[in-house]
Amino acid sequence: MTTTSISPRIAFLVGGRRTGSTLLHNLLCRSPDTHRYIGEFQFLAKILDAFSWGHDNFDRLVRFYFRDSNHLVSFQSETIRNLLSEVLTTLAPLRCAILKNPELSAHVLMLAKALPDSRFVATIRDPKSRPNKQ
Repeated sequence: MTTTSISPRIAFLVGGRRTGSTLLHNLLCRSPDTHRYIGEFQFLAKILDAFSWGHDNFDRLVRFYFRDSNHLVSFQSETIRNLLSEVLTTLAPLRCAILKNPELSAHVLMLAKALPDSRFVATIRDPKSRPNKQ
């Protein structure tokens, strides 16, 4: 009998600030199927910001470095997958990685295209309610 290795699942925790995402992240990371609680994934957010800038400025500044905009999309998807592969290796062993950063909310479509098997959890809050400040 052959065993197939199943890659860990990836769940991105996105949403606005002050919506309880840190508490939810902490709770999800208590599962034995995930990694220990880790900080926000700022590194990925900054890389995705750069790719977004590249798309916004493709005709003016970026077109000289890629065959066409589809080539940029392919490069971006491959870069995202390579980065996540490194992250999963670093966090191993686990069945699911919970990667959180509110700034990733702006890049959900880009992430979904690059990682179609990933999941997204978004936190929201009632805009009328105000968190208690102490």
